[in-house]
Amino acid sequence: MKRIYLYATFWTAFLFLNFNMLSADVKLPDLPKAADTSVDGIYIGDPGSSVRVLGAKIKLIESHSDFPHVNVLNKDKTQVLVLVFHPGCVRNSFNEFRVRSVDQAFNEKAFQLKKVVSFKTGKNISLGLSREKVVSILGDGFQEKSKENLIILKYVIDNFNSSPFLKFYNMPIYYGEYQFKNNMLTKFSFGFEYP
Repeated sequence: MKRIYLYATFWTAFLFLNFNMLSADVKLPDLPKAADTSVDGIYIGDPGSSVRVLGAKIKLIESHSDFPHVNVLNKDKTQVLVLVFHPGCVRNSFNEFRVRSVDQAFNEKAFQLKKVVSFKTGKNISLGLSREKVVSILGDGFQEKSKENLIILKYVIDNFNSSPFLKFYNMPIYYGEYQFKNNMLTKFSFGFEYP
């Protein structure tokens, strides 16, 4: 019985330390203007923040056409935050965040955050913002594409050798993509591209 107690105590302490590793004493580098790293308290690459917001029983949805992911709905189920898991990462650690409106075709399992009216990033970006507002937050270092009645702004940080931000996460490329229709943000995603 004593052996089981010691074993359980060890694993409890081990998991607690790992889940809180990034959020405790680690000094994050200065965030580049074009980068964002969180949505409603969930941070890129930080399993502790995912567990704090969603709980410990996070189950990935496996997909043949995409990476494993977790869906999170807002209070009234009109928006979905997709947390994308990259193979080789620590459990409950997500490297890409995607936010969009929910359409009628959406039928996957999802967590629901009943206190979240609209998903908001660490830099206060949310669906419905104007192009001008997003550019004022993230800067003008983007590539712009037009497709039918959509405008897509793409930010890329790929200077690994000179970027403390990329070195901290040990990832070669960060991207942010923001889609506008009638000058309103309708969909966005950001994070690290899978190497």
